[in-house]
Amino acid sequence: PRGARPRAEAPAGLQAMRGMVRGALAQFEAAADSPDRLTSPGFAVAMNTLKTGAAEMVVRIVEQAMLAAGLSAYRNDSPYSLCRHLRDAHSAPLMISNDRILGNTANLLLAHKDNGSLFG
Repeated sequence: PRGARPRAEAPAGLQAMRGMVRGALAQFEAAADSPDRLTSPGFAVAMNTLKTGAAEMVVRIVEQAMLAAGLSAYRNDSPYSLCRHLRDAHSAPLMISNDRILGNTANLLLAHKDNGSLFG
């Protein structure tokens, strides 16, 4: 059926995003007692990747949910409306300035390209 793919992709995307957040949380918890690790280029790269990745993933997740829900997701007078969620999802990359963060991440990676471990 036409809606089967979006119905499968939205929850899969949500699970992937949760995994990404859990992985970043584990990195934070591992570094929490070490100011050197928290300020390391590798930690900055990991957190920047989380911010930009989540901001891009949430747009795809909401779009897939809208496709699965059909026209009622596009209506503002529907209990299944996802219009506000889509608007908010599209604002995330703007609010965190993905382009700026990606530029900073690229500079961090270039500056530390010879270091085998970015955490150290």
